[in-house]
This record gives sequence, structure tokens and C-alpha cells, in this order.
Amino acid sequence: MNMTTTRRRLALSTATALLSLAAASAANAQKNTAPAADDEGLAEIVVTARKSAERLIDVPLAITAFNAEAIEQKGIRNLDDIAAATPGLTFSDVQAGFLPTPVIRGFAPIDVRGENNAGIFIDGVYVAGREGLNFAQLDLERIEVVKGPQASLYGRNAFSGAINYVTAKPTDEFKGKAEAQFGSHNKVLASGMVSGPLIEGILKGRLAVSYDNFDGSYENQFSGIGGGTSKIGGYRYETAIGSLLWTPNENFDGTLWVYTSNDIVGNAAISPVQANCENTNSLLRLATAATPVGYLNYCGTFKAVGRQGLSAIPQATGNDRHVSRVHVNLNWETSFGTLSSLTGYSKVNQTFNVDGSRNTGETVPFVYIARPATGLVLVPGAATSPGTGFAGIQSIFRSGLLQIGGGSNTEETSTELRFASKKENPFRWGAGFTYYQTKSDGGNDGVVGTKPLPADFYAFCVACRAAAPFGGPAGYVVDLAFQPPDGSGMLPWFSSPTGDAIFSTTNTQKVSAPSGFLSAEYDFATGWTGRVEGRYTREKKEFNNILTARTGDKTWGLKNYRATLDYKPSSDVTIYGSFGHAEKSGSVSAATVRFQSAPSTNVGILTAFDPEKNNEFELGIKTQLWDRKLYLDFDVYQSKWKDIVIPFVLTQVVNPATGTLADITSPTAFNTNAGDATIRGAELTLNARITPRLDGTLGLSYIDAKYDKAIVGSFNSFPSFSPTGDVSGKDLLRVSPVQASASLRYTAPLATAGRSWYIGGDLSYRDKQFADATNEAITPTQTKLNMQIGLQGESWTVELWGRNLTNEDGPSAAYRDVYFANALPDGTYFRTPGSIPANNLTPAGSTGKSTFFPWRYSVSYPTLREYGITARYKF
Repeated sequence: MNMTTTRRRLALSTATALLSLAAASAANAQKNTAPAADDEGLAEIVVTARKSAERLIDVPLAITAFNAEAIEQKGIRNLDDIAAATPGLTFSDVQAGFLPTPVIRGFAPIDVRGENNAGIFIDGVYVAGREGLNFAQLDLERIEVVKGPQASLYGRNAFSGAINYVTAKPTDEFKGKAEAQFGSHNKVLASGMVSGPLIEGILKGRLAVSYDNFDGSYENQFSGIGGGTSKIGGYRYETAIGSLLWTPNENFDGTLWVYTSNDIVGNAAISPVQANCENTNSLLRLATAATPVGYLNYCGTFKAVGRQGLSAIPQATGNDRHVSRVHVNLNWETSFGTLSSLTGYSKVNQTFNVDGSRNTGETVPFVYIARPATGLVLVPGAATSPGTGFAGIQSIFRSGLLQIGGGSNTEETSTELRFASKKENPFRWGAGFTYYQTKSDGGNDGVVGTKPLPADFYAFCVACRAAAPFGGPAGYVVDLAFQPPDGSGMLPWFSSPTGDAIFSTTNTQKVSAPSGFLSAEYDFATGWTGRVEGRYTREKKEFNNILTARTGDKTWGLKNYRATLDYKPSSDVTIYGSFGHAEKSGSVSAATVRFQSAPSTNVGILTAFDPEKNNEFELGIKTQLWDRKLYLDFDVYQSKWKDIVIPFVLTQVVNPATGTLADITSPTAFNTNAGDATIRGAELTLNARITPRLDGTLGLSYIDAKYDKAIVGSFNSFPSFSPTGDVSGKDLLRVSPVQASASLRYTAPLATAGRSWYIGGDLSYRDKQFADATNEAITPTQTKLNMQIGLQGESWTVELWGRNLTNEDGPSAAYRDVYFANALPDGTYFRTPGSIPANNLTPAGSTGKSTFFPWRYSVSYPTLREYGITARYKF
């Protein structure tokens, strides 16, 4: 039995013993302690998922909600924590803040860099700027996860559901809170909040600030120059939130909310995994052997690397982002209904320096031609004459690679006007208009080598035989893909301090999306209510690729609607059925490529795809039993996902100048509508007051998500999927078939009046996931346990806590990627000439390819075991 397994079993045994002790103590406490004031049942949760305040049990939608108390007790601090406690929601962030991806009901975006299928909202305002989605969970009143297509209600990209953060509002009375937290891996959090009246009865204000630092739980093993005791996987958030609530009279209120944060998301806990299967062609040979090679995929389950398995270069400081958000909400109660407006603005600015070697240190291999001492000079791109050459040999050096961000900015504005009739009427209706616009721009990212080129470096060449003298009967052809055509032989990666990064604006995108919406609801019989809602959006996307002087735009009309029928036989039961249709916007852009015939020239290739569609049926029941001591929420659903956007990673595209297929210098993804899928599932939530002192929750979800028909063009060379790349019948990627969570919390009084102690635990399980549509690469299951034990008084709390006590270290996410190198990690390379003569030489004048940007998976790892102490004081 290995040490990791022993620790996990010890942690689970300890947790079981502690919770069993809590349950036994609870039974004794029932006999000897008077019931608490809230022993009558669970606290009622009120949500605003449908743009008005309603009891959670009355809303005919599948919703998981966390109030401020639950957020604090569970220690929710990011989207990963929300997903761990929400049936039907998973979350992955494959590159530390760059690509946060919440997945509701299996609708994982097939293109990991594309737009998400689940929308993020703050007080109903859509949040763009993907780099800023996983932000500090500071001063929240509630988190609502609304499942199923909600685009008719929320609009922008609520294709599979929505996550709505409801911020805490200013209060009538002066109050405040201070919190300090210290933990392992230099976890330091300090936050404070004050709230109260500024002008009695008219103006209230609220201010919250926090500093949150975590060094990371992986030890950096880099031993080169600049190495030290740094860690991997950390972050630092510096956040401030302010709000004002204006109530000049009883019929009008206005809220101003402002958010600003300066964040450093450190170098990600991520590593490369070399392709090991899908040998594409028996003609592919190692330069030193006849063994067929040319692996393009990974088959098997990704493995853990351990706390000491990563080695990041010191220049990789991470992702530096600045986030600013403002929104204004105005509500006017009239005799006819409520007129409201909601205006939002956000801006996300990002730059980065990350490890392009994916935390393997200075080990990236580069094969090159050594400068000859005597003999002819071989001009890159030309073949020598038969029988001539020089005495140079092929060599290898290794370097680290620093990826440098050229900078990106995303600005978003939105305005919504909405009217809703009186809620007391048996017939209720609402209507409104929304205008949304986002603008983004950025430079080009670059790569820089951390080591200088060797003194004997002449040129990059991987079409030459290893350790063999140049020249020969047929001569050699030099691969142009990995060097400029001017004969210098050097990449900007090794000759420029910023590599090929461009910090001026090289591309811009703009999205404008006006929409109108309408809803109607009618109580047509005792306990029976029908509701319909719809939204039409006219969305336009524009781009300008400055490098290639390409511009373009495209417009779509998006139709979203939902019909719901619900029955309430009593106030504590809601039974409902619904059908929802959502459409997610398409896109148009120009991918920038370079052809091997002219590797220094940027060429724009126009790429576009149409909207995706989601048709979903859902049945559900919500009920409260035993005097509100048990809350049950159960639903089943079936979705038809149409026109799925799937990226094709290609090495050849049509050259617009010649109209023929031509080799490009690096594999490039092109998106197209290429598949349909069916998703079926069920979700269960139970919240229980087991005894007056013991509360528990249970969440379960099951998802069966498969392609009905789908073609992934870049798989057409895989022997298992050739010649078409057909993946029909395969499971969707990044979907866990089974997900479960459970929690227990026991509270008991102490002898001292007004004081008590508590112990709690939260256990979460996430089933395995496939990393791509081949279903060959597997991200393993994950099981995590968090626990807390503490003392509390009327205004203070002191708590000891542990997170991921099982020390789950299995990979959490992965995506297919390439090495930034011209050889495999062990230094070998292969070539694919048109034919291979007996002497294994490349004939003069033939078109030779080489190991250039070989395939890998970039695999992410979770935060390892943490522990610490938290002190809170409320006044």
C-alpha cells in the first residue's frame, strides 16, 4: 500500500469517526438540551432566479442555492467549491485563470478556448472576459446555480444554465465583520466589511475589502539559475467592493455596486503528457531506428505527479489581471407593476508570463545543425549538390520556454429595461429590452528561450539524419518550418528578449446583441400555473486582424423560449414540467497561419460557424416534509444538442493565394458545426435537519452524454477513426457520468452561556472524464474531504479547518496540445518524406516533414491538502 493511499484511508477513517461521534453526541444532546429557536425546521431560502424574490420551493426550475451562512460554513471560495456541492455542475480550469470552464448538465464546450455554455452573472448582469470569471467570493448574499437552458430569461450564453452571484446589500443598521485566516502553504486571508445608513432612511452604504494569498501546494523543483523555494499553483487577490442603496421613497430604490480587483494567478499546476497511441503511418521512422512512430494521441488514465513533480522556470510569474465592474439597478413600483433598469460595465485586462514547457524546467529539446569547422555552408531551404557537403553533425540542446502574453483587454456594457406586472394578479406578464456589447483587443503571444543557443549553432534542421555527416549521394533538404528563410537559422525565440510577442494591438473583436423578451404566467386553476417566455436576439460579431489586414462580420437571429407547467397541491410541494429551447451564438474570425513555403509571412484564413441549439425536456418535484425538517428536490431531463461546434486541428489548409492544400508551420484549430448529441440525466438534492443539532445534505447526479453523430476532422488520420474521424456513439468530453456530495454539521452548546462548539465535514466525488472525443485519454475520478471544527459565541468564531484531507492529487483536467519543440522529450525525432529509399536519406528536391510541435496533453492538477485556522468577529 503506498503512502498516498494510506493517508487517504486514514483521513476518511478519521472523518467517519468524528462524524459518528457527532451523531452520538447529538442523540445525547437531544435528551439534555432544550431545542434551539430554529429547531422547527430548515431555514427558508429565497431566490431571485426568475428576476423576482420567490421561495426556492416555489420556483419550477432546477436550482441549487447557497445562502451566506452556507458559503461561510462550506468555505466556498471559487467555482470549484461551488461545483463540488452542486449536482449536475462540474468545473475545470486547465490553465490557472486562463480557461475557467463551468459545465452544467454535461454541456462542456468542445473547443476548450471557445465561449462557455454556462453563463456567469452578478446580480443578473452577464460577466464577459473569461480570464476574470473565477474571482474572489467576497461579501455575497447568495449563489444560485440555475440548470437547464435559461437564455430566454438571462440572455447571453445561458445555453445550458446560469450561475448568478447575488451580492450583499447595504443594511438599515450599522454592522460589520472582520475575518483573518492563516494556513499551510502561506495561506493568508484578511477581510473586513462595514455596512449601515449614511443618510437616515434615504441612503445606505456597504464596503468590503480582502487580501487573499496562497503560495501553492506544489514544490518547485527547478534547480537552475534563479531557482529557489518558490511554489506552483498559488494566487494573490486584492479585492474591494462598494455599494450604495438609495431609497428616496417607498416606491423607488436604486443600487450602485462597484468591484475592483488586482490579481496574480501563479504558474499553473500543469504538466505535459506525451502521446503514446494512434500511430499514424508505418512510414514514420525514428532517425535512429526502423520502429514505426508518429503517435498523435494519449491512451490511458492520466497519472498524478505528486507534490514534488513539477519544475517551473523562475521567469514564469503567472497571470496578472485587473478586473473592474460596475452596475446600477433602479426599481420603481407603480400601481400597474414594477419598472426596472439594470446597467452594467466590466473591464478585464490581462498579461502573463507562464512556463511554456509545462513545468518541466529547462528540458525542452531542440535539434540543430552544428556549425562546420570546414567545408561548404549549407544554405537553409536548399539542397546541396550530389556528392558535396560539409563535416557538420546534428546536435541537440535543451532550454526552458517562457510564454509571454501580448496583453488583452475585454470591455463589456449592457443595459436592460424590464416591466413586470403585479405579482398578486392571477395573470402576470413581463416584457423588456436588453442591449449588450463587448469589445476585446490584444497583441500576439510570444515564446522566449531561457538559454542561449550553443556556440556551435548553425541552423535548425530535423530532416537530417542524427549524428551523421552532411552531404551524400542525394543531398539533404532542410525543414523551413522551424527557422526564418533569411539564412540566419535563428528563431526569434532565441534572438529576441520578447520572442515573437507583439505588444501592440494586432486583433480586435466586437459583439453587439440587442434583444427583446416577453413572459406571461397564468394561474388557470387551483394550484395550476402555466408560463411561457421568449427572447429574440439579433447578434452581430465583427473582427479585424491587423496583421493580415483581414476584417469581417456576421449576424445571426437567435430564438430562445421556454414553456413551463407546474402544480402545487400544497404550499410545500411543487411538481413541474418544462420544455426549453436555447441558441448559442456563432462566430466569425480569421485564423493566422504561416505556410512552410513562407514561414515568416502571416496569412489570414477566414473561419466561421453557426449557432448551436439545445432542446430540453425536464420533469421535477420539490417538497418539504416533516415540518420542514427535510427538503427534497428531484428532476430528470433529456437534451438534444444540435450543430455542436467542434475544432479540427489541421496541419494542412487551403492556401488562399494558390487555392491548393499546403503545409502550415504549426497545427492550428479551425471550428465548425460538426456534430449532434443526446444528454440524459437525473439530479437529487436532500437537505435534512436530522436532529435539533445535526444537519446534513446529500447531492447526486447522473449524466449520460453521447454523440449521436459527429465528425472530428483532425482524427481522420488516427488508425482507430480513419478515414473520416467519425466519433458517433462516443461520450462527450469533460463530462462526469456520476457526481455526488454529502455534508454533516453538528452543533452543541457549551457550559458557558451563549457559546457552542461544532464539527462539520463536506465530502465530494466526481467520476472520471474523457479528455477528448476519442474517449482514449481519461481524467481519473476525484474524491475530496473538507472538515471544520470550531468554537463560536454570539459575535465571534474560531475554527480549525482542513481541505482536501484525502490529499486527492489525481489530474483534474486535460486538453490536447503540442510541445513547443522540434523533437520528442527524449531527444528523438522522426521525419515523413514522400518516400524513404534504402539508404534512409531524404532525396534532393523532395518535401520533407519533421517532428515539429509534437503532440502532447496539457494536464492540470488540483490543490493538495491544506489546513489552517480562521477567526471571525461580527459586530
